[in-house]
Amino acid sequence: MNIKNLQFNNTNILENLKSIKNLILITDEPLSKHTSYKVGGNADYFCIVKNLEQLRKIFDVCYPKYNIFILGNGTNVLFSDEGYRGVVIKLSGELNKLKISRNLITAGSPVSLSSIIKKALESELSGLEFAWGIPGTLGGSINGNSGAFGSEICNLIKNVKVCDYNGKIHNFSSNQLDYGYRYCKFPVNGVILEADLKFKQSSRKEIEKTMKKNMKWRRKYQPIESKTAGSVFKNPEGMSVAKLLESIYLKGKAINGARFSPKHINFIENFNNAKAKDIYDLVELAKDLIYKKFKIILETEIKLIGFN
Repeated sequence: MNIKNLQFNNTNILENLKSIKNLILITDEPLSKHTSYKVGGNADYFCIVKNLEQLRKIFDVCYPKYNIFILGNGTNVLFSDEGYRGVVIKLSGELNKLKISRNLITAGSPVSLSSIIKKALESELSGLEFAWGIPGTLGGSINGNSGAFGSEICNLIKNVKVCDYNGKIHNFSSNQLDYGYRYCKFPVNGVILEADLKFKQSSRKEIEKTMKKNMKWRRKYQPIESKTAGSVFKNPEGMSVAKLLESIYLKGKAINGARFSPKHINFIENFNNAKAKDIYDLVELAKDLIYKKFKIILETEIKLIGFN
């Protein structure tokens, strides 16, 4: 057991987590260290899970008594300044698998999209180029059905392996999933362990050409060098959320160290040591103004954790 910065927030849970063999357990861990916004308070417990056995034991200890949050690269989430009252789990180790078989790539939930795309490129497999430049992991991408340039990741899925909160393993084919614009739902509540993705044979030249074109577009139109969590709001059906936000003149609007990006209005940047509340207040401001003007309720694409 590797324990860092030990503080006794909940003795029973702490002792049970400590008993899990080789689990890396950190208490009072600043979530600002693990998110692209670089904000957020501390998690009661932060667990780095290296195998399925550890994950099952954490579920056995915590579910349903204690909050559980699975964190990928932290590129699509905003934790409050008060932090997270529960267990934040980071998957790694044996769960970080990546292998290829003909036109099928099997990747673990914590594998980055960029790693999968590079692996596909080596074997001249096409299909995921649209995600080049998206900084998230496979698990987070599937949960939110990440998409760009007219493509979505769930269209590549052949099978997904999920561990429910009782520790049971389920294998779902794509036709068992309920997915659409920026969502993917499973028949059970649980955690994605891995997925099989279907690709098409192409040429390295064509794949690289598409990747370069997509990245060029992102660099031109998105603040990819800034501290953001990607697109903040989903597009209302048949509408552009960016145009809605521009109509109420929010581009560049700042609250303390957070602002709507001057480059792309559907991004909020932490440009000057913002607090999570500054970012959240901008989100709420936009939602309120859009509703007052258009009677449209905006939905966030980013996850807001710990806010009332």
